Amino acid sequence: MAKQRYSVPWQHAGREVWVREKAGQVEVHWGGDRIAAHTLTVGKHRTIVMPDHHTGIPLSAPRTPAKIQIHFRETAPEVEVRPLAAYEAMAGGGAL
Repeated sequence: MAKQRYSVPWQHAGREVWVREKAGQVEVHWGGDRIAAHTLTVGKHRTIVMPDHHTGIPLSAPRTPAKIQIHFRETAPEVEVRPLAAYEAMAGGGAL
C-alpha cells in the first residue's frame, strides 16, 4: 500500500489521530470527531492538503534570524625573498 499524507486542521497537528477509508474517502478522526475528509488518492508518496486546514494559524512576531559575523582577514602570504641569481643558479644547475 502506497503511503500518502493527508492534511488535518492545524489545531490537530502533532496529535495522534485515527484514519479510515470509507466510500472512496480518507476520513481522519480525533476523539469522537471527524476532523478531515479527503478524496482517496492513488499514487505514491503524495501529500494532499486542504488550504482551509492552514487558515488561522497564529503566526508569531517576525523574528530576525541570528546573524553570524564572519571576519575575513586578507593579508598577503609571507614569501621568502631571494635574489634572481638564486633562481638562475638553480636553472643552470649551479649552486650559490
